[in-house]
Amino acid sequence: MKILKNVLYLSLLALPLLTACNKKGCTNPAASNYAEEAIKEDGTCMYFKRFKITRIEVQEYDTLYLGDYYDDLDQTNADMYFELRDLNNNLLFASDETYFDAAANPANDYEFDFTKDTIFNNLNESLKFSFWDYDQLSDDFGTTNDDLIHEEIIDFQTYTATDALDKFPGRIEINTTNIDFDVYIQWLE
Repeated sequence: MKILKNVLYLSLLALPLLTACNKKGCTNPAASNYAEEAIKEDGTCMYFKRFKITRIEVQEYDTLYLGDYYDDLDQTNADMYFELRDLNNNLLFASDETYFDAAANPANDYEFDFTKDTIFNNLNESLKFSFWDYDQLSDDFGTTNDDLIHEEIIDFQTYTATDALDKFPGRIEINTTNIDFDVYIQWLE
């Protein structure tokens, strides 16, 4: 009886080891569905190679010129618009929304939906995000000079690190001393 108990006890201890060896899943750390606990590759690995940006949300930004946007009739919120460019300065997207300072627009709260379905095919490509204050008033020569609130270059490869828990996040948070904003992304195979 004692031998039977020992065999049963050892069997129960060995059972998790035997089943762990058969754990199937994606074993490639570069894949979007990598399973760290997987031992045996089952052919289900997925690789995101393309993405598109769906929305930009700005939560907070610093004001210009000691708290006022001097070109906006002493308004304290920016009349903000957004541009996306590649590193060669080619315009890829410009928001068609310009948020004017008004009681209906809370301070430091802007959202830009991407109306253009631009698909980016290279995760190694860095993109330049520019936030501008629209100049409503013209100078003595009739020209307007929009003020750059903030410009940020984002290298998307850094957000797909193989040691990250969520290698392909649906949202990237950018926090700088000038502005806090989120980039919403849809990843494509």
